[in-house]
Amino acid sequence: LTTSITFGYEATFKPRISVGTEYTDNLFLEDSGEESEWITTISPSFKADIRGKKAGAKISYDPSYAFYDENDDFDRWRHTARLNGWAELSKNTRLKVSDYFLLTEDPLSVADIAEVRVEDPDEIIDTTLRKTRDKYYRNTANMTFSHQFGEFDNVNIGYRYYLMKNDVRTYNDKETHKPYMDLTYWFTHKWGANIGRSYTRADYDEEDDYDFIVASGRLLRRFTQR
Repeated sequence: LTTSITFGYEATFKPRISVGTEYTDNLFLEDSGEESEWITTISPSFKADIRGKKAGAKISYDPSYAFYDENDDFDRWRHTARLNGWAELSKNTRLKVSDYFLLTEDPLSVADIAEVRVEDPDEIIDTTLRKTRDKYYRNTANMTFSHQFGEFDNVNIGYRYYLMKNDVRTYNDKETHKPYMDLTYWFTHKWGANIGRSYTRADYDEEDDYDFIVASGRLLRRFTQR
């Protein structure tokens, strides 16, 4: 369903529903004593897109209910939601915001990391090795302010927030805050520089917290127009 409004924006809404069945021969990812299972999911979901001359947003929500054939105590709702928005604050200034939320019991919710990197490079990949079907959720929020002050000169200032919560204490709850900055400046048509800096504060439920600072610098040389 697409609606064009004379006020200068276009709205698109796309509902959908899908049914799928998954077979696993190792439900709990064990080295021995594997247990097989059939899992059926029913997923009503939607995507919405609003685009204007100076702002826009995309949102998707994909709830699904998982039915376990032998282990029905794991039957539950899964939720995935994404939000991406942008606004042109001025001719050379842009604001971008994004949020990704996941609630599931599936230990392999991110099976293809390469695909995730292509779809959303800013998304944090959880590398925790899970061997249970207990519920957990995570959320990643990001905001970036970009300003171009020259033909090729620009500065990006942003903030990223990440949260991981688990139903069981087997796995660590985690919360991170990460402000960052990136600046590119060309001294001449052929010579330029790029500097970047980020600070990460990580708070763990069971382990020691940590602070992590990253700084980078690059010298840039343009040989031809291409």
